[in-house]
Amino acid sequence: MRRAVLLALALVAGSAGAQVPGPYTETQAAEGAVLFLENCARCHGLRLQGDFGPPLVGPPFDVHWRGGRVMELFGFIRTNMPADFPGTLNPWDYVAILAFILKSNGVPSGPEPLAPGIPRALLIPDR
Repeated sequence: MRRAVLLALALVAGSAGAQVPGPYTETQAAEGAVLFLENCARCHGLRLQGDFGPPLVGPPFDVHWRGGRVMELFGFIRTNMPADFPGTLNPWDYVAILAFILKSNGVPSGPEPLAPGIPRALLIPDR
């Protein structure tokens, strides 16, 4: 329920140009950074710039994911990554990695943690 209220506030505040609380916490993003280094950096690079795998920041991320549903990105990561052992992390680890990717793309954090049951209406904001 609280997430629905935050989403409604985001829609209203977004039209007024105000900064809206994000869908993850700073703690989650910090945990995600560690998990990313352990599980993802070998393909996506230490700075998410891409190496064997595609870049996860900047224009490549924007073109593919901006304006899309957070749950779709989560679902893709959860079912396809890590490429050599897809689906082997626990759902909370995937959420933390997602939080790190969102933070790395300038999506602000907020007071509430993101959980694996991501609401369908939650969108990755446009810049």
